[in-house]
Amino acid sequence: MEQMREDFNERLRVLSARVLSIQEDERRRISRDLHDDIGQSVAALNFGLHRLASSPELSDEGNTLVSECIGMADATLERVRQLAYDIRPAQLDPLGLEEALIWLVNRQRALTSLNIKCHFNGLLNRRFAPTMETACYRIAQEALSNATRHARAASILVLVEASARALTLVVRDDGAGFDTRAVARRAVKSSSLGLISMDERATLAGGRLTVSSDLGHGTTIRAVFNLDGSEAPR
Repeated sequence: MEQMREDFNERLRVLSARVLSIQEDERRRISRDLHDDIGQSVAALNFGLHRLASSPELSDEGNTLVSECIGMADATLERVRQLAYDIRPAQLDPLGLEEALIWLVNRQRALTSLNIKCHFNGLLNRRFAPTMETACYRIAQEALSNATRHARAASILVLVEASARALTLVVRDDGAGFDTRAVARRAVKSSSLGLISMDERATLAGGRLTVSSDLGHGTTIRAVFNLDGSEAPR
């Protein structure tokens, strides 16, 4: 019976990893299509509108209409780019985790005007397994979203450290905090995927996720990924 349970759990882990892999592949494809196909088409349309605006044959009414269309094209192009980056940041695959997290932090800071800082120790342009980099990025993305939307935080720190043995991600905020046990119970009952998905991503990438929080004292999300094949350090 115990062996059957272990076999079932292993099959479940393999299936979950496959689902996440397929999901990221689809995100990559959609992001590329948005950026390369739709984005370039809107950019070409915008270029044509600018050429039309310079035509001396346009009436005042025509100039007004073209100007409005240019504004709509500009807004659409920016929205398409934002969607493409939200789905899968362009920096992650070619440039790695550090560049992707810098972009994520800068974007969150611009959107929220919060004091969000990002520090790196020991990375030195190192690259890690794609599943590990993706998991680390998605956990940071979810943690930042929670901190900015729900925790009423004023400042957030994203810290990434790498040693010979482990890659560690820490996202710490000074927000309202929460009862971790109560939230975990509600997440299971309501099928909320926030904390559950972060924990699953860390586990499937060979890591371990811990959440520390107290009401009124902020929250710390820590994900530790082993780099030497040993058990993920606590």
